[in-house]
Amino acid sequence: MLILRNISKLDIIKKISISYLVITVISLQKRFKIRETMMLTLKNLREKIEKLESEKTELKSEIERLRKEAEGKAVALECEVAVLREEADSLKEMIDSF
Repeated sequence: MLILRNISKLDIIKKISISYLVITVISLQKRFKIRETMMLTLKNLREKIEKLESEKTELKSEIERLRKEAEGKAVALECEVAVLREEADSLKEMIDSF
């Protein structure tokens, strides 16, 4: 009680209020840091998504190019096989004629 006699109720209320404000400010700072970190993370995620979308578009066009190239080679091989069959048939006919 000796301590309380020297300190008025108003002083106690002021100290409690100041303590509460300090705690509130610290809490707000932590929230802002968390929010700032989240905003940076969100920004990084958006950038990564945009980069991946760009890569996806590039890969799709490359796949299409490769597909067309493969189709062209397949057609060329089919033609070559047809020519080889004709040659084989011609050789059979020549052998049979001897």
